[in-house]
Parts: sequence; C-alpha cells; structure tokens
Amino acid sequence: MEPCKFFNYHEGGKPVWLTRADLRRLENALKTRFLEWLKTEPKKMNSVLDKLGCNVQQQLDYRSRPFDQVLFNNNIEYNNNNINNNINNNFNNNVQRSTALKSIVPLIMELRDKEMLPAICFNDDRKVCEQLADKLFEYLEAEQHEFEESDEFKSKYAIKDEEKMMKLTKRKRDVKEKAKVTKKKGGEKDRDEERDNRETPQDTNEEDPLAAKKLRLNQILERFKLRSQQRDEDLFTKMTDRLNRGSGRFRDSTRLLLKLFERGIGFHHEGLNAAERIAVEILFRSGQLAMIFSTSTLALGMNMPCKSVIFGVDHPLLTPLQFRQMSGRAGRRGYDRSGTVIFMSIPTSKIRRLLTASLSTLRGNVPFTASFILRLFSYVHQKTDAKGNHSFDIILLFQSLLILIFSKNELMFRISFTRETALTLLENSFALFTRSEMRDALQKQIKLFTLFSVQLLRSLELLNEKGEPKGMASIVCHLSAHEPGNLLFIHLLQNGKFHAFCKQYTTDRNKLKSLLIVVFANLFTNRRLPLGWNPDDKDSYPSGGDSRVYFYFQLFERVVEC
Repeated sequence: MEPCKFFNYHEGGKPVWLTRADLRRLENALKTRFLEWLKTEPKKMNSVLDKLGCNVQQQLDYRSRPFDQVLFNNNIEYNNNNINNNINNNFNNNVQRSTALKSIVPLIMELRDKEMLPAICFNDDRKVCEQLADKLFEYLEAEQHEFEESDEFKSKYAIKDEEKMMKLTKRKRDVKEKAKVTKKKGGEKDRDEERDNRETPQDTNEEDPLAAKKLRLNQILERFKLRSQQRDEDLFTKMTDRLNRGSGRFRDSTRLLLKLFERGIGFHHEGLNAAERIAVEILFRSGQLAMIFSTSTLALGMNMPCKSVIFGVDHPLLTPLQFRQMSGRAGRRGYDRSGTVIFMSIPTSKIRRLLTASLSTLRGNVPFTASFILRLFSYVHQKTDAKGNHSFDIILLFQSLLILIFSKNELMFRISFTRETALTLLENSFALFTRSEMRDALQKQIKLFTLFSVQLLRSLELLNEKGEPKGMASIVCHLSAHEPGNLLFIHLLQNGKFHAFCKQYTTDRNKLKSLLIVVFANLFTNRRLPLGWNPDDKDSYPSGGDSRVYFYFQLFERVVEC
C-alpha cells in the first residue's frame, strides 16, 4: 500500500498527476487492508494502533492550531475553562493576525526569489489586508534605506556633483549642436543625419552621463519593488492622476494606495471607491503590481489571474466553496503550467476541511415575489421620477444601449418589445424547469401568484389602474431584497404609524432612535431563532455579542402591541 507503488510511480519516471478520486481510491484501499488485518492478523493491527496511539492527543492539539501559535502558547499559561468562548475566539484571531504579520515578509521574499509572483493574498478582513500591505511596504522601504546607507551604494551608484554633471552635459550638447550647424552649412547634411540615426545608446550615455547614472540607479533600486513586468510609465501616471482628481486625494485609502503603488503593492476590498478598485485591477493585470491583498471581492467575476494564491488569516466566511473560487485564481492560462496555493496562518484542521470537504450544492433561486412583479411593471412602463430621471439603473442602461444601436425613430418602435420581454420572463419562469412533471401545475400557480401580487400592489397603492407604478413604488423596488419587510414598511408609512410613533417621543429623541432601530431591525434583518431558544432562559441565547439582538424580541412585541 505504499503510495508510489499504488499509483505506479517510479523514481525518475514520468510524474503522476493525482486527483481527488485517486486519493479516495487509496483511502478506500487502506481501509480495506486495515479491516483485513483486524480479522486475520491481529499482531499487525496492534502494532499499527501502537504507532498511531503515540501522543495522539498532543498531535491533535498541535495540528488544530495555527502554525506559529504552538510556539506562542508554549510561553504562556492559558486556561480555556476560565475564559468564555468569545474571549477565546478573540485570542485566536489576535494570534493569527500576529502570526500573519510576522510571516508575510519572509513568505513574499521567498516567492519573489522563486519567481512565483504575481500573487493574491486573501483575507476577509479589510484591516488585515491593509496591515499586511503596509507591513510589506515598510520592509521594502527599510531595506532600500539600508542599502542607500551602505558603502557599496555610495561607491557605485550614488550620484555626486549632480549640478556639475548637468553643466558638463549641457556643454557637450551645445558643442555637438554647434558642430552640426557648421557641417550643414558645408553640405554634409545627409551624411550627418545618417550618422545621427546610427548613434548607439552607448554614445548617448557618453554624452549624458547623468542620465546614464540615473538609469543605472533606477535599475538597481528595482530589487526593492515588486513587479512582474517592466514599469509602464504612461499607464502608471494615468492611473495615479485619475486617483488624484477631485476629492480622491483627500481619502486615506487613496493616499495609502498611492504610497503602496510605488513598491508594486496594492489592496482591494469593498471599502474602496470605483476609481481605486479599477486602478488596482488595471495595474495588477498589466504587471505593475505583483502583490495584492484582497477580501473575497476578487474571488468571483474578476479576470485577475496570478501565479500564486495565499490564504492569510482564518475567517468563518472561508468555506470550501469560497476556497475553490479563490484558489482557482492561481495559474495564468498560457503562462503557467500550474498554480500554487499557500496557507499562511490558518489552523491545520481548517486546511484539511477545506481540501477534503465536498462542495455545497448550488441551486438556482430566482425570487418570484411581489417586488419582482412591481419591478417588471416599472420596466415595462419605463417609470421616471419628477425630475425626469429613470428610477432604475437597468432601464437607463437598457435605453442607452438601444440609442447606440438604433436611430430615434427605430427606438420608438423597438421600445415596445419591453412588454413582450416581461411576458416571456413570466411564461418561462425558472421555477417551471425545476420539476418538469409538475410544469402545468406550476404554471397555474405562477399565474395565480401574479394575480395575487397585482391585487396586493393595488391595495398598497403602488400600481394604478393601468399597471403603472406610482407613489412609493421606487422605495419598494429599491428594498426588494428585504421582502416582506419593504411592503410592511410602506404600509406602516402610508398609514402614518411612524409619524404617530415619533410624536410620542418628541422630548426624548435618543429613545426614539433606539426604538426605531429595533423596529427597522425586525423589519429588514430578521434572523431565524435557534430551535432551543427560550425567551425566559438566558442560557438558550447564542453566545457572544449577537445575543443582544435577541433580547430585543420581547421589546419589539411590546412596541408593536402599543
């Protein structure tokens, strides 16, 4: 059952590519052999158990912690029985962050030496992304400063007497120009131009030694910058100028990005505006940035291939499905034969679970709701607000595309097909394809639900008799992801319940704000209560800070009853 023999691999022979199915096959074969020994050869079985039972608990504890946390915990006494789970989680998070901050610099330097850049380091915490990027920047900055203070730099690369060299260069240039003018007067114009075209960079360097030294200095300082390709000055300047326009230069994130760009580093998360995200993406794809620290914003839908992917700090949102999406970034098509995935500060048990767990089943779930019907009506009637602006971005985008394709006369004719588009969407709903044997019954249910939704929207005064959206329809569509909370909110608002509620607390504005937060939280952020939850038993509440949300349950009931 030796793996090389099992997979027919011979030393020095052709490499064998192992898939998950191959590993499962080896696992099943080992289980079968183990069960055979259990029945027929107890001595071999006992010897195996003796080896496996040696310090098993110690190994389990060791493997369940982040790599560097084992060394960290050897120097302190830590009693899990006396500390609650919340503090324990915070402790683990802090240890993982400190481990990542210590490991990021040597890891990136090793990747650079092995030519495994560009790379993306995924962390689902914005602060961690910025901290790791800044840590790497500070290291490169300190290394360059140390190099500039060394004797080697001062003797070989330091530019001395710059003004003197500039004057000498100008004098040589003036002499050459004067000689050219003299020769042109003598009829040697053609031969002079031909000789100028044959000038080599070496001749140029001899004429301008200052430029040659600056070029040499920039080349030697490139070792303190992370780039996968030669710097494109035009593209780099264009991106930095775009970030400096308007109020962008006053943003802390913009200033930090501009600083990091000089070292070939960047970060990417939801807190960046569109200009910042676009700049990071373009510079990374062009090779100007070789290292990016990102949240899950680059895991899906972005063409950002790299050679290596790093998973920094563990996070509850790091699931096997997300791991598969993130690790898929490793390996550039047409450049790399394979990609590299690296775990930096993640418990070994989590690594094992990410590698071996089956992916969750993806099921299409198009929300066929009353808000969806209202959005269809808005799309058909091209609803605009009082200022003439379209209420929905999709309609504005749709009309812009049609204007680009058709003339104005053709546009008036083509715009009528929006009604046909909406009917096609209703007649071919995704729900009809979930169970083909119940297609007819589902079709009837969809028709009945559509009629019910129209009646509901009419009763809420969101549609007129022609099916055109009116009143607060735009608010309902904007909050469509929170149905039925959006419909309840509009109903309470139309009936003046919020106004009457606010009048009761005209003197205590802070109390009013707190109660409104309670109502809105229950309208728009409903969470499923645990099965064993008991409002009178505090032990049944979830542990940690989230339990405070559940204590508002009884308070909300009292407010509603009033």
